[in-house]
Amino acid sequence: MAGEFYDYMTGLIITGMIFTAAVIVVPNLSYVNLLYVDQQQLRNVALETLKAMLLDTGCPVDWGLKNPFNEGDIQRFGLAYARSDSYYVLDPDKVQRLDNKNKYGYVNYSTMRDLLNLKNYGFSLSIIPTFNVAVSEPRDLIPPDLWIEVKVSRHDGRPLANAAVHTTFLYSIENETTGEVLVKSEVVPAVFTDLLGTCEVETLVYPPVGWQIKDVIAVLRVTVADIATVVAVYQSINDPKGIVEIWRVGDNVTVTIPTANPWLQPNETDWVSSVVAYYGHEDISALYAGGRNNTDKLNTGWGSDFKNWTRTFPGLEASDPGLLIFVIDCVLKGEFINAPSSTLEGTWSNPAYAYASDNRYGTTATDGATQQYGNYGFSIPPESTINKVEVGFEAYTDGDENIGITCSWDGGTTWAKEYTSKTLPTSDPNTLTWSSFNSPGGWTVDKLSDAKFRIQVKGVKTGGQMSTIYLDWIPVRVRYVPPGGGGRRPVLVAGPSPSRMGFRVLNYGGTPRGTTARIQRNVIISGMTYIAEMILWKESL
Repeated sequence: MAGEFYDYMTGLIITGMIFTAAVIVVPNLSYVNLLYVDQQQLRNVALETLKAMLLDTGCPVDWGLKNPFNEGDIQRFGLAYARSDSYYVLDPDKVQRLDNKNKYGYVNYSTMRDLLNLKNYGFSLSIIPTFNVAVSEPRDLIPPDLWIEVKVSRHDGRPLANAAVHTTFLYSIENETTGEVLVKSEVVPAVFTDLLGTCEVETLVYPPVGWQIKDVIAVLRVTVADIATVVAVYQSINDPKGIVEIWRVGDNVTVTIPTANPWLQPNETDWVSSVVAYYGHEDISALYAGGRNNTDKLNTGWGSDFKNWTRTFPGLEASDPGLLIFVIDCVLKGEFINAPSSTLEGTWSNPAYAYASDNRYGTTATDGATQQYGNYGFSIPPESTINKVEVGFEAYTDGDENIGITCSWDGGTTWAKEYTSKTLPTSDPNTLTWSSFNSPGGWTVDKLSDAKFRIQVKGVKTGGQMSTIYLDWIPVRVRYVPPGGGGRRPVLVAGPSPSRMGFRVLNYGGTPRGTTARIQRNVIISGMTYIAEMILWKESL
């Protein structure tokens, strides 16, 4: 009887243990399964959403080109390039619409969620280079010996050996006499990374006689197994992101400089001197040759927060360059280019028309006729050292006349040795010719005050009959070293969306949280390969 009782109790205990274990294990198994199902569901949604974004052109198919842009006009979202028959080729105009700093307009995160039917989900989209390209300190780009060390690695830090590094050095040069700024290039033969993923690139560049190299940019096209990325390395700016922004939509290009910017100096004026299109290592084309005309100046726009410059280049969208290289010619910290605001003694007709380059002209048809200009309004710190004073003129003639120019530093009592130009052109050159002037004992801030400083121009006959001389502009350029030093120069920047360590790096959307799914795909933009990465998560209801 006792044995049966113990058997019964043992069976009861074992049954209780099995039951208890089942109660504990089954919920755990259910949670793991549910977690797996939840992650798999997220992954499926992320995969289908990313594929839709990258393979669909959207509707309308050219929604990224619309200008003015209204995100409400997008009926279906997609980033694919309508002009390509290949998969995963993205439209650069649409990609740029994902940047909330795009001055041409952008797609808000909430709008994109609605278009993708992701009401209960949050997501982020990143477009980054397929591998990392690190470059040595850009201050090593010191002419004539241009040298950089390059390291190519995977995103996890492992080095990439045998990567082909194709380098193009572009540099701005300035004419010491006229102040004209041009851009030149030097193509370096390809070099390959070693087992540590490193290589050195070096070349020598020399400017023409009478010119000085002002800034250098190195554009690197790095190729690994037929996958290429582009990196721009700057000498004068560590990273232009947030300092100079470049936007391209279709054939339209805009350069913006935020006015609340430590890079800018008081009274600074900026011009776009040149624009070059980079299509590949040995395929570079000049798009624009500017100068220091009013049409080249960056003007305040989009409120008072930005200075901007906009141009249309027919055919730019169709050619789709990988990079646009801009020479931004900036007034030095310690440089003024000022125009007069008063006419003093003289007999020229309409002399005030020479206050600005606006195709209105002060004129004379009398040999030896003079006209004085003053009130240039230089606001130079009193203790500054004046390095150079130059007078520029934009003028032409109906015949073969010259123009004479001089300046005074004591209200017209004493004048500098007169400069006589070469034969003037027979149409408006739309460029300035500069002449430097000296003052006994050197220039001082006091000598440049409105009370003392003035310019005089004179018509000079060279033939038997005096023809009319037309003067469009008569500015003065003063270069000086302010107390404590300082300086600026023409600089080069690349875009759209410049970055020292890459090109078109984009981070869009929300901040990941909770359980997430991560999907990546290789994409092509403007002939370069990038990684498009989507992270998806569920939002709290």
